[in-house]
Amino acid sequence: MPGEKIKVFISSICGEPRYDKVRTELKNAIEGTNLAEVYLSEANPALSLPMEVHDAFALEGSDLCIFLIDNADGVAPEVQKQIDLAKKYGIKEVYYFCDGRSLEQTVLEKNLTGIVGIRKETVHKFQEVSQNGGAALMNDIVSVYRNYCGGNIILKSENEEFQKIGVAGTESVPASTLLKIDNIRIILQLQN
Repeated sequence: MPGEKIKVFISSICGEPRYDKVRTELKNAIEGTNLAEVYLSEANPALSLPMEVHDAFALEGSDLCIFLIDNADGVAPEVQKQIDLAKKYGIKEVYYFCDGRSLEQTVLEKNLTGIVGIRKETVHKFQEVSQNGGAALMNDIVSVYRNYCGGNIILKSENEEFQKIGVAGTESVPASTLLKIDNIRIILQLQN
């Protein structure tokens, strides 16, 4: 068992059986990899702080936030707050949009198209997320590690000054869009 694990926060509408079922199944699939710990709001029912505050603290301490959104339901206000917090704290984001009940994309999904560093996927049933979520996370971790070992990812100290990073074939990218892990920034160098 690894001594350190990735902290994953799963966000979606809470209190509805179909969302709660998928959240629990996804949590089990991810934790089954033994590389991550997953936070679910409903797993902490008796707290001295309001749930929203506890969730905010848990999200701030996470490495990755997974958002589950059904196009038919749209983005619930509590989920939007968590999206805003993930952006504020620089938490990596993965979005799963379900188009099983409505093919109409949410405004959020339309706005995410083309944003560097954001991963989004459309599924037809939320069960696809719970069935494939653990493997998708493992593939992502292995990809980052292999790219690091292959010299495609370079670590720079937080103290080094840089404003924008040039990526071959694109305009400069603001440093704030780079991946953040503790006090280290990872700079992706894309090669032709």
